[in-house]
Amino acid sequence: MRLHRRFGIAAALVLVLGSLAPRPASAADYGSEGFGLGVFLGQPSGITLAGNFGGGHMVQGYVAFELVYRDSFILMADYIWHPNIIVDNSTLELSWHFGGGLVLGTWMHDYYYDCVAWDARGRCVEWGEYARVMFGLRIPFGLDLFFHSVPLELYFELAPGIEITPYAWWILYGGIGLRYWF
Repeated sequence: MRLHRRFGIAAALVLVLGSLAPRPASAADYGSEGFGLGVFLGQPSGITLAGNFGGGHMVQGYVAFELVYRDSFILMADYIWHPNIIVDNSTLELSWHFGGGLVLGTWMHDYYYDCVAWDARGRCVEWGEYARVMFGLRIPFGLDLFFHSVPLELYFELAPGIEITPYAWWILYGGIGLRYWF
């Protein structure tokens, strides 16, 4: 129970501090609506998709795998908000973001090597690997660098979270991404 309480306090703190940040002068400060496609390198690594709704509001998704356990498959979806711009000049725009999201993953590797068949007395007769399915919540935050001359976004992101199933456990994802905006 302590783990859930600490996670809740951290999430509330991020949301409160973010809501106190200065707002942009107008929704146009964050660019127009659009669609971004790119790569994300880190833990996990994969393809990233994003949709910008304007006014600093965005959704992003990942289809990825973990570098440690290459036989994993992870889907992530986040709502992202850019509360303000840190730097804006003729060549680039630097802003920060935070949000909330979901993660769904599956792993199949030796770490979960266990008994897969038992005899009538309950003794193990066959050992093997089995898949683990995980569902969790995450709180992504990071820095975004948008280039004005080309429709590219370079970003760094950390996403602490909590694995809810099959058991409660902390998770931490992060890395660097590059998206091309259409």
